[in-house]
Amino acid sequence: MSRQVTCIKKGSPPYNDCACITHIGAWGDLGVIAREDAIRRIERGIDTFWVLDPETGVPAELQVAVKGNIKYLRTRDFDTVSDNLISLPEY
Repeated sequence: MSRQVTCIKKGSPPYNDCACITHIGAWGDLGVIAREDAIRRIERGIDTFWVLDPETGVPAELQVAVKGNIKYLRTRDFDTVSDNLISLPEY
């Protein structure tokens, strides 16, 4: 199922890239889920998650990335504080 992500929860600082996101909030029956659960759902092909790009109005699909031994979510091929995902409001 395709699910729009509308909010996030950040863990401990620094907040300089998407690796700090611990939870995402998605429309529908899923609600707020842990990053690890979202990653499993993406990797198993159960769900896709996306964020509406505020500049273009086009959905930007979340992808799984790896930093060291930590898997996390982002929407772009590079980490930046302007990533559509990290720019969402916290719940």
